[in-house]
Formats: sequence, C-alpha cells, structure tokens
Amino acid sequence: MRTLKLLTLITGWLLISISTFAFKKPVSKPLEDAPVQSPRTMNFAVKLDMHSLLIGTSGDVSFQYSFKGNMAVQLGLFYGPTPDTYWWSQGSIFSLTPEFRFYLSEAKSAPTGWYFAPYLRFKSTDKKEKFEWVGPTGPEHILNSIKTIGYGGGFVMGYQYVHRTGITIDGTLGGGRIGGYIEGTNDNNSLKYRQNQPFQGEMRLNLCVGYSF
Repeated sequence: MRTLKLLTLITGWLLISISTFAFKKPVSKPLEDAPVQSPRTMNFAVKLDMHSLLIGTSGDVSFQYSFKGNMAVQLGLFYGPTPDTYWWSQGSIFSLTPEFRFYLSEAKSAPTGWYFAPYLRFKSTDKKEKFEWVGPTGPEHILNSIKTIGYGGGFVMGYQYVHRTGITIDGTLGGGRIGGYIEGTNDNNSLKYRQNQPFQGEMRLNLCVGYSF
C-alpha cells in the first residue's frame, strides 16, 4: 500500500513537471541582444534594356555576376533588326558586350551603388538588299548580301539600385570606339568586295530593369 502511494506521488510529480515545461512561455531576449541579420546575398542579376521593352522588336539582355564585395562581370547580348529595314532591304544585328565592373561605395557591396567599367564589343550585321527592274528580256533582279563585322571597346559609368525584393534598376552612360570591315557579294557572285572600316566613336546610354538573386 505504501509502495502504491509512493508511485502515485512520483507519477503526479512527473506529470506536473512535464506539463509546466511544455506550456512555459519562452523568455524573449532584449532587443539589443538579438543577433543582427545580414541582408541576403544577391550575386546574380538578369536585366533587360528598357528600349527593347518599349519597341518590342529587339532583345537586349545582360547577365551579371558579383564577387569579392565590390567587383562584378557582366555579359550583354543584343539581337534585332537593322534601323534601315525596308521591303527591299532587310537585315539583323547581333552584338556581344562583356564588361568588368568596379563598385565605388565602401558602405555598399556589389551589385549596388556607383560603378565604372571597361568593356569590349563585338558586333555583326547581316543585310540583304533586293533590286528588281524590267530588262530587255523581262523582269530581272539582283540580291546583294552585305556583312559588317565590328569590334572595339570603351568605358562606362553608372549607378545600380537593388531593392531588398530583388528588383534591379541599372543606368549606364559612356562610350568607346569600334571599327572592323564590310564584306559584300551578290547572288550570282559577279561582285565581291571587302572594305576596312576605321575606328569611330560610339555612345552607350542604357536604362535596364531586372531581378537580382
């Protein structure tokens, strides 16, 4: 009988202890003792030029990777029609623009803040021109193919803003020089030529929106 009472007392004490521990409210630490959470790292960014969004006929997208706090590499790709596209003249432009960015702010790390960047540029234009006329034997035509290759580089400066949600706005201003050569031929190979193009100045003015992650 005494043993049964002892077991009952021990069991009751254990149940009271377990229920008290389970429903005990945790004591919150003072605000000053709470660890400060650093913002999430956003090393990658994908951006689209606003001009491409507005006209809807070309694609100008860039991919950026940030590293070592204040440095980033970016690769820009562009594809679209030539500006002087008509029914008798159609062409396309492709360009590749790698750049190396240095972010200047010590209080902010890449990819946020002011930056300057040297860049390289490769540009290829393919164009076809069709001319038709009526000759002595009837309708005739000739199809000319023109290809332009350009390469060069320069420097840009800009500011990139990254919201904590990842939304990114990037403005760039700068320029450089680009040169190359032109090759041309027609459909019956009666005309072939190649002409070097001297280096000329170019301007870069871009406003891009995208997402960082």
